[in-house]
Formats: sequence, structure tokens, C-alpha cells
Amino acid sequence: MLGQFCFPNLQSLNLRLKALLRHTNRAEGVLSEDAGRPPIRVDLRIFEDGELKYINPNYGEIPCNGILEISEDTCPMIIGEKADRVIVARCSMAPENNQFLAQAHQLIYENKPSGHFTSLLYDQMPVQPSTRTPAPIITLAPKMWVSRKMNSFIVFINSWDTTEVREQPEPIRLSILTSEGSLLKSIAHRGHLNSVWTLDVRAVILDRVKLSDEPQFLNIVARGGASTYAVMTFLKSDETGNLALEHTLAPPYYSAGRMDRIRTEALRAFE
Repeated sequence: MLGQFCFPNLQSLNLRLKALLRHTNRAEGVLSEDAGRPPIRVDLRIFEDGELKYINPNYGEIPCNGILEISEDTCPMIIGEKADRVIVARCSMAPENNQFLAQAHQLIYENKPSGHFTSLLYDQMPVQPSTRTPAPIITLAPKMWVSRKMNSFIVFINSWDTTEVREQPEPIRLSILTSEGSLLKSIAHRGHLNSVWTLDVRAVILDRVKLSDEPQFLNIVARGGASTYAVMTFLKSDETGNLALEHTLAPPYYSAGRMDRIRTEALRAFE
């Protein structure tokens, strides 16, 4: 059984990372009834802008009901030289097969100047075979707030089964909309496989919006890219140093309605 957990070390945002890889029951949070289950083995890979910087197929094991910490203290290789690094933890458990291993892990990001932190729990993703053609993504980020004292950041983390430095065949095309749905700005970004792209929302709209102390609500729709993505959104107060973090999901997570209609409406922003 196999899955992967992909996450970034965001030095560019002056954040300190602690990842707690877990071995718990998906429904109950613990495995008290299955305490004899085999450990989860962790194959750790660290990339910087697509370049493999570290690989250890036997990095560690997570015992049943236990955790494995990955941070600057336990794994200094996550510290980037010129760019934020992507950490890919491949988690496997007997029996040895390609069946997906469902497991949620925890991320904690601390704002270094203020000491305030935020936390997020989200699931592993399947490991796609390198022979498969990467599919484009659709992402909705409907909780963007910007002001003179508040900013939002969208972080696109991607992972693919390669150790070569390769550019993605398709760019991410992103549209920033007002709360009324009017287009403010369009952006295209083509990055490497196994890299992270952080979008500073306030910085890219400064030439389109007059900011005040009152937060303005914006919406962001993105599609494209060609990799397996995890997308996160940070809300950060410049005044207090407080943080909020959410896992930004694809349209099906926001509605139980007809997915064909939702997908069509989401793509209208790119027409």
C-alpha cells in the first residue's frame, strides 16, 4: 500500500515548518484495535525548483499510533539555498502493492517574527506512475482577503515521479476576480515538476485595486499545470502576525451538485 504527502518549506514567507507524519485510523484518529499493524515506512525526497537535493528510501518508520516529525531540527535538508523546497514523503505499508494508502498528516507553520502559528490536517495523494500523462487541475480559492494590513498567499505544490529537472508541459492559468465576478487580472505560470509556486495576491493586484484598511474579498480560479498538486491558502495579518491556513480544494469539494455544470462555470473565467 502506498501514498505520498507533499508539502513545502516556506522560507520565502518567513515561516518555520513542522510536519507530523501520522499512523492513525482515518475514522477514529487512533488504531487501538489494530495496534499490531506494521509500521508505515517513509521514503523521503526533497526538491528545489525541480532539482533533487536529497533522497533516502529508508528515512524512517512511523509506528502504529505514532508520529514522525520533519522539521529544520530533525531534517535540516529541507532548508532551501535559493528557493523554497518541496518535501515528498512516500509512505508505504505491507502488503507491498499499488493499493492506495489513505492517511492524513499534520502541517504546522510558525510565523518566525511573531511566534504565532497555524495548523492544517490533510490527506496523502496517490503516487502516479511516471508513464502516465499528467492531467491539468482546476482550483477554486474563494477566501482571498487583501488590505493594507492583510494579505493572502496561494501556494501551489506539485510532485511527479521523476528525478530529472523538467518543465511542466502546461502552465497554470490563473484569474483573480472581484467579489462581483469581474476579472481583475490574469496570470500564467509554467514551473518545473517537483517545485512550489507561491502567489502573493496583494502584490499582483496593486496596479488594479486601491487598498484601504478595510479588507477586500477576492476570488481566484486556476486551471492547467501538468502534475499532481496540493494547493494551500494562507491569510496573514501584517499588524499582528497571525496566520490562517486552509487546503484549497478542487470544485467537487465545494458542492454536491452536478459536477459538469460546476466545471463549466468554473472555466468561464478563462474564456
